[in-house]
Amino acid sequence: MGQLRIVRELRLKNLEFFLITDGYAGPKICHMLFLDYRRPSTLEDFPFLIGIEDEDTFGRANFMKVIIISDADLDEHLKEELEIIASGFLENKPECHWVMEYEIASIDPKHVGLGENILPSIKPILSKHNFFLEYDDIPQQYFNYLSQDIH
Repeated sequence: MGQLRIVRELRLKNLEFFLITDGYAGPKICHMLFLDYRRPSTLEDFPFLIGIEDEDTFGRANFMKVIIISDADLDEHLKEELEIIASGFLENKPECHWVMEYEIASIDPKHVGLGENILPSIKPILSKHNFFLEYDDIPQQYFNYLSQDIH
């Protein structure tokens, strides 16, 4: 594996979606999905900490989730690299808890195209993680802007 390339494909107020490839024109490795729940974190967000952390004192002002979507299991070295990338986006948020999870699902970059099919492609994953958007489609012209939020 060469150097990782990160391409932002979608940016909304509470969601960002990136394609991770092996080098500039290399094959897709995975997608990285950031979800900002805009609510305090709870111990239920971290089931692996139940019984370890104190329920009364656990939590921060905001909770985010990073979901790595790949066609197959990723090796441990690559998972470490992806965690370093995600932490680069989130580590400077002092009152934010975040967790990283992995999903095996196929999202064909050619099907996603220039953005028009991103939301339909990731909607099942969003639902599974109890993350719902106010709209199901983004007009193509919004992909000419830095943010694709519909106002």
